Amino acid sequence: MWMSYRTYWKICLPLIVGACFLGAVTSHASPASAEPPLYADVRLDQPLVEVGRGGSVHAHIALFAPERDRGDRMRPQLNLGLVIDRSGSMNGIHKMSYAKEAAINIVDKLRPTDRIAVVDYDDVVTLLWPSRPVLDKHGIVGAISSLSPRGSTNLAGGMMEGIRAIQPQAGMDRVSRVILLSDGLANEGITDPDRIAAMAREARASGVVVTTMGLGRDYNEDLMQQIAEAGGGRYYYVENPRELNRFFAHELEGAIQTVATGITLRITFETNVSGFDFYGPDNASIGKTIELPIEDLYGGEDRSYVVKLDHEALAEGDAKIASISLHYRDAESGQEYDIAYPVNLSATTDRTKAADSRDAKVDAMASMARAERLQKTVIDYAGKGDTAAAEAAYEGLEQELDAAYKRTGEEKLLRRKEAIAVDKQRLQEAARSPAAMMSFSKGAKQRSYMAAKGIQKGYVLQQGDKGLEVQNLQQALADAGIYTGPIDGVYDADVAAAVSAWQGQNSLSTDGVAGPQTQNSLGLY
Repeated sequence: MWMSYRTYWKICLPLIVGACFLGAVTSHASPASAEPPLYADVRLDQPLVEVGRGGSVHAHIALFAPERDRGDRMRPQLNLGLVIDRSGSMNGIHKMSYAKEAAINIVDKLRPTDRIAVVDYDDVVTLLWPSRPVLDKHGIVGAISSLSPRGSTNLAGGMMEGIRAIQPQAGMDRVSRVILLSDGLANEGITDPDRIAAMAREARASGVVVTTMGLGRDYNEDLMQQIAEAGGGRYYYVENPRELNRFFAHELEGAIQTVATGITLRITFETNVSGFDFYGPDNASIGKTIELPIEDLYGGEDRSYVVKLDHEALAEGDAKIASISLHYRDAESGQEYDIAYPVNLSATTDRTKAADSRDAKVDAMASMARAERLQKTVIDYAGKGDTAAAEAAYEGLEQELDAAYKRTGEEKLLRRKEAIAVDKQRLQEAARSPAAMMSFSKGAKQRSYMAAKGIQKGYVLQQGDKGLEVQNLQQALADAGIYTGPIDGVYDADVAAAVSAWQGQNSLSTDGVAGPQTQNSLGLY
């Protein structure tokens, strides 16, 4: 079974800190006053190849930010901008009430040393509360409580006002973040997606991260994803307004627990590499090198990327084929890090030895990455209403995963295939209703977006997992009357027992693991 990243790093992190050699990777960091907040591990699916034969290998790049026990130390000070859609569509199914409740709960959790600005927008953009230290919570709450739906949607104007409001305070000693909420289409002011994304990209360069939350079915998820990618933030699909509080709280907790900011991953290839293919997000800059800006990471998070390298025939011995560098800043101390990881490939005359060197886990991750790329094709077909082509593309996905499982025996691939079976079923159901197809498309795009950004959790939740996905699972189990514990985002033995109970009631395999079928039966997929 695939070892979870958290388990893997609990074992391997002490070795890395002790400067031990891991696989084909050596790291060199500038002297640090404290333990670095972010590590990388790079492994090849075929670290040993035959002499004189060109070919392709895949490099799996795993990033991990260990959880930090800050104790009594100060967490990073926050510099927040809340940008709230108050267009007329926010009048439906209590959207505005839930949005105000979520915003007020954020205010309640801030410290006097934090800063907050509040912007509301429809066709008119208003700086409802200028950026100030959080000394008058009553006043901030009163301003938010006064909001009511009206008008159309100047999304770009609202976003830019939120950025401008907190930009002067963005600096080395603060985590600066705009949270942009919208439930509709940008139909006032600047509406061109590329121009809006460029604004978010400029904000990130100045130290302000932009996170987006799309509410319901009627917003443009492509635009919201594009803004989040350009702005270095996160994109959330919030299907039900009552979930807003949990999503807002998760984003606030992430800001509080931020350990690394200004992260850039660079991959530089040696002359013996004739071509490459990067399986990652669309915001990667790809030329002679690959440069990927990564959103701020908080303690306990991990990211996973795959790059295919086409290499020329090599002489016997070791050869450097690429260099991976990681640049970031410690959110707590402000110290900057530049760490280099040379990627070496060895060549041998022993064909059997080369074949036996294959790393099954990296092979499986490469297959998962290729499958995720195929998933985008499925989504495109579904969006055009061509369900037959989408189903045919799903067959290609299944074939890819079947072949990979035969090679590697990695259970992770079977879980991904289970997810495809659920997707096919939901696609067939969605074909009967435009509204259902919209929900299917947004959910599928959200999962594809997360996978492209290197976030591998979500398909399978199990004991030891933490985060928003677990909170959503706990809430669904509680709504079903199966779970009575806290909604704290921790998958413990009680959650596993509740999952097993639900599985038993619904004729599912009772393993206590919330895989795709279990999540789908709970309305979470």
